[in-house]
Amino acid sequence: MSTFQHRMLQQGTRDAGKSTFIRQLRNIYEAGIPRQERQKFTNILRDNCLTGMQKLVSGCSQFDIAIPDELQTCAFDVLNAEELTADVTQAIINLWQSDCIKQVLNNNHKTLQIPGGISGVTYYVQNAQRFAEDDYEPTAEDVIRAKLRTTGITEMSFQVGNQEYNLIDIGGQRSERRKWLHCFENVNIIIYMIAINEYDMVLEEDGITNRLHEAFKLFELLTSTHWLRNIPCVLIMNKTDLFKEEIMSRPLEEHFPDYSDFLKENGKDGPINPEEHYKLGIEFMKQRCSKYFEGCTLYAIESCAIDKEDCDKVFKIIRREMIEKALSLSGFNQYIF
Repeated sequence: MSTFQHRMLQQGTRDAGKSTFIRQLRNIYEAGIPRQERQKFTNILRDNCLTGMQKLVSGCSQFDIAIPDELQTCAFDVLNAEELTADVTQAIINLWQSDCIKQVLNNNHKTLQIPGGISGVTYYVQNAQRFAEDDYEPTAEDVIRAKLRTTGITEMSFQVGNQEYNLIDIGGQRSERRKWLHCFENVNIIIYMIAINEYDMVLEEDGITNRLHEAFKLFELLTSTHWLRNIPCVLIMNKTDLFKEEIMSRPLEEHFPDYSDFLKENGKDGPINPEEHYKLGIEFMKQRCSKYFEGCTLYAIESCAIDKEDCDKVFKIIRREMIEKALSLSGFNQYIF
């Protein structure tokens, strides 16, 4: 039986969840992440935990939030630590339970550039004691949760049945984008990922630009490139779990004023329950993305890449609807929601 090969280009801005998606696919389709590779993430995860709490403690000073006297020693130990020891871990746990750190998390997360965001640092702290053990060995879930800046170009190949998939991922930082051009050759599909919970966050590169506005501009640039205009695109709207939590407490219209008009157009002038608010927010994001799309065929999918089953579902949709079906379409614009 012959093997069909598909070449996929994955793009998106920094922290969209591209590396998480790739690790999940490896975990699913390569029968798990090998022990030797998991061991390489031991110090990365320890550093994620320590760096995350250091940023939160620094946030107390940055936003004039007082650290109680009884936690001053803990704060000092964390800020001056170079590795995640047992004593530093206990200091991290003590600080995590304090009101001052909760205030930083609740009110000022968007400017701190915390590794992995709030969900990431929560996971790291909850597992800090395990990370600090001398014989600690990362699990597949730990590796998927790890925050490691992607630079350069990463390629992953795997086979499902008689279909072979080659996924090319390019670092999402602005400085990495010049490396794209030679990756466009023979691409069958574009996978573009955005973190929709970042509607109220700014780029680390300049501390000013809204992350989603940057993601939309990159989306337009990518899909309007003449090498890619006729290639189907899957838009993965990632981090839906965080978006669902945040949209009720951090109004979307403060950063996207036209969301108010969108609600009125959909007959929503009064109070909206959380589930409906989430669904409307998702639909608004789909429409906003479609305005920036310059290619031929667009398929938008909601996703939570840290969820193994959800990630598997997303890739099955990509395989069925985009690679096996939509690649046969050409010559017209089609938006599939």
